[in-house]
Order: sequence, then structure tokens, then C-alpha cells
Amino acid sequence: MADLTIKQLSESEYPLWDLFVASSPQGTVFNTTLWASLLREVFGVYTAVYGVFQEDRLVAGISFSHKRKLGLKVITRLPLTPYNGILFQPPQAEKEQKASSEQQEVLGLILEKLEKEFHFVHFVLHPSIGDLRRFLWRHWYTLPQYTYVNSLADLEHLWKLLSSSLRRKINRAGEMRFSIVQKDDPTLLLKFQEMSYARAGMKPVLSFDMFKRFCEAAARANLLRIYSATDPEGNVHAERAVIHDRDRAYDWIAGTNLQIEDAPAPKSSDLDEPVGNSANGLVEGHANQLLVWEIFKMLSSEGIRTFDFLGANTPSVVEFKRAFGGELVCYFEVRYFSSPFVQTLNFLNQRWRHLQRRT
Repeated sequence: MADLTIKQLSESEYPLWDLFVASSPQGTVFNTTLWASLLREVFGVYTAVYGVFQEDRLVAGISFSHKRKLGLKVITRLPLTPYNGILFQPPQAEKEQKASSEQQEVLGLILEKLEKEFHFVHFVLHPSIGDLRRFLWRHWYTLPQYTYVNSLADLEHLWKLLSSSLRRKINRAGEMRFSIVQKDDPTLLLKFQEMSYARAGMKPVLSFDMFKRFCEAAARANLLRIYSATDPEGNVHAERAVIHDRDRAYDWIAGTNLQIEDAPAPKSSDLDEPVGNSANGLVEGHANQLLVWEIFKMLSSEGIRTFDFLGANTPSVVEFKRAFGGELVCYFEVRYFSSPFVQTLNFLNQRWRHLQRRT
């Protein structure tokens, strides 16, 4: 591709970026300037957008959060923010090899820019990006991750894809006449999540107050929905928060009432899902299974066609999500360290944060 340039977009160019996100195969709500504004509000980080232009046409880019830490400039992957990586325009070339070559050229330009500007970079690529050669050639670290993605276009077909044991659990829960409702207040959901973490001897990835601010900010932006399963006596058994955009929804936070559901504590490793819906399915309460199925039905009726469970990387979590019959999808985390010293600092910082979360 000739005449490629890269620059940081000004705020006046943000509408152009959001239009590009909407057209890109990798575009999600987490790449938009709206989501960036939520991150600034909750975490107080700086946000920026780098765009790659061919003449005056935007062909690729990345939106990211950054800060200074110990005198270093770092791009951070903030909690509850998946797929914050690089976006490309839809392939323009008819031949696959030419389209791949053009994408690799653009990718090299972006990586070179990030390496010059920052000491540490961490982001997550969209599942549609599977060619990581450019990252490997430039000595970036790559880590495969997995999630389950369900199509909500045909619920009758989806029901058949559910495991037989899961269908039985949903039917039994339905016989108990649970009420599935949508609500605004995240307080109970976050308390349920804290219960799950506490049983495993851990603290949540965010404090209760910060979690609540994040939920409230996402709700004000009309991106968040909270669903609740309540029995006929008024006891809430499970809640889930879902982030949605256009025709896609993401399983964001989940919590189960452990005072009702009699189940063993999850292992601590099961609470470290990279996105944050750590308690997903760790309790074998049928209300939780019913809740997910009813969420599928409600989202489908509103035109949302895809549901992403946002992570399937630990055994206990995998068992719950796999039963819903979705497609197992691989995606990649990528990291860049400007020196071995920066890499060591990052490792020590991760260990310290983990120790702080122990109760």
C-alpha cells in the first residue's frame, strides 16, 4: 500500500474514528471513543487514537488507554475491557494473499509507532486477527486465549446445541417459576461477586465502589443491562450484567447468591478470567443456567445476533460455558517490553497486585 501515514487523531476527528469502528470487521463497543470516555471517568487514564491513513482515507488504527508509571510510558489493558487491539478496514483486495500483505504492512507501521512511543504495551486482538507473524518478527510476546461465542439468530437451533444435561437443568429451573427481570441497580450483583471471590480467598479485581461507578457509567451510556433471577418467594439467586452494541452482546459480570446455592468454593485460579466475569457458572445453581438462556431469548428478540462469553480459559468456567453449545474461538493477548528491565518490573507489579487481592 502506497503513501501510508500514521498520526494521533484529534478530538475533532473522533467521529471519523467511531464511523471506522462501526465499519471494521474488528470493531466493537470497546474500541469506541464512548468506551474510552468511560475509562477516563472511572480510572482517570489518558486515552488516545492512532490512525493509519492512505492519502486521506482511514484504513486502520487503535484506540488505547495509557499512563505514566515509575517514569515509564505504558499502554494498559484495563479490567473489563476486552478486544482493545488493532482495527482494519474491510479487505479491499480481491486476492487473499494481497489483502494479507497489505494488512501486514499496516500492522508493521502501527507496531513501530507504539514501540517508539511507549516502554510497555499490552492489548488484546479481536478473534478475527489470527496472523501474528508481524508480532513474532518484532519480538512481541503473544498468548492465546479462548472464548465461546453463540449465535442468537436461530434459538430453536441453539436449543438443540445445548448439552442434554443443561436442557434438563433449564427445564427444572423453569418449573420453579423463576422470574427473570432487567434492572438498573448493580449493588446486589456486585455483592454476589464479592461472595464468590471471598470464598476463594480473593478480592475482586476492582473495589466495590469502583465496580459500581463503572456499571453506573456504562448504564448512563446505554451500554449495560443487568438481568436478575428471582424465585417466587422473592429471593434473588443469580444476576448477570451484559454489555451490548448494535447486534452483539458480551457477558460482562456475573454473580450467584451463595447463601442460597449450596456449592463448593471455586478455586482461586477460576477467578482470574482476563476480562472480569470471574464467577460465571462456577456455582451449579439451575437459576444461573436458566438466567443465561432467558438472556439469550431476550437479546435475540431485540435483534442482537451474537453473544460472546468473554473468556473460557479455566476448567470450571469452561464447563459451564461449553454446555451452551457456542463456537470455541481463539484470540490473542500481545505484549511489548522495551527492555528486560521493563519486563521484570511488569512481572513484579503483577505479582504485587495478585498478593494485594489475597484476603
